[in-house]
Amino acid sequence: LLLSWMTFEMTGTKGIDEAFRAHEVAHQYWGIGVDARSYHDAWLSEGMAEFWGWQVARRRLLEKDPPNGEKRYRDFLKDWRENIIENRRFLFGDGQEAAPIWLGHRTHSTETEGDYTLIIYKKGAWVLNMLETLWQLKETPGPDFEAFLGEFYRRHRGGRVTTEQFIAAAEAAYGDSLQWFFDQWVYGTDLPLYRLSGDIRNGGEGRFTVQLKIEGEGISPDFRMPLPVTVEFGDGSEKTEYLWIGSQPLETELGPYDTKPQKIRLNKYEKILCEVKD
Repeated sequence: LLLSWMTFEMTGTKGIDEAFRAHEVAHQYWGIGVDARSYHDAWLSEGMAEFWGWQVARRRLLEKDPPNGEKRYRDFLKDWRENIIENRRFLFGDGQEAAPIWLGHRTHSTETEGDYTLIIYKKGAWVLNMLETLWQLKETPGPDFEAFLGEFYRRHRGGRVTTEQFIAAAEAAYGDSLQWFFDQWVYGTDLPLYRLSGDIRNGGEGRFTVQLKIEGEGISPDFRMPLPVTVEFGDGSEKTEYLWIGSQPLETELGPYDTKPQKIRLNKYEKILCEVKD
């Protein structure tokens, strides 16, 4: 394993250098220990290594700057999310779809030279980031997400794996079908935009509710995801709830709350690869 001395000599403050080094180390496991069967499965090497690079970057940021480490990590994710979303807009304008992860090196062309890195590395890692979020929300007992990845690695060490094998293993550990998730994020190209409108209402007796409307754009009719909605209060506290939303507008009520909400935010903690507009 050879790493450039510059990433040690000139380590920045955003976690990028830590993520780069961890990505390359992770290839000893994902890429060498367990390899991809074909170019369709390259994201299981590059996306997985990138995902673990992000995890190391988060831990280092929390160690170096405990009060602000979590926010700095969110900013790190936000930068890559925006790069993925804005890349196609910059090249072609609205209406041009990026290739799906499943196409591997075929995402690269003379017109889309940056797509392989953004789609296979960055979006691949984002898929795992979202899968971990689903794992945290599941109600059935079973291994946590890192334990699942560790078991998958040990089971296939020394071999080559396919995306289909990964899906089957994930479903067995998760306890439910995940085909819809991989259809959307690995085989599909949807990148949702969610529009939020809301109204804070006084229900009397010091109780407050939030009337919400969330609309999704740029998604297929059967697209669905759990979207985190964070209600912020004036005393600095907050409450986050996950609302499942598909292609149809969602109208719902949150609360009641004893403290008056000050702000409602979608995807505050960068859990979902999406764009949000108020």
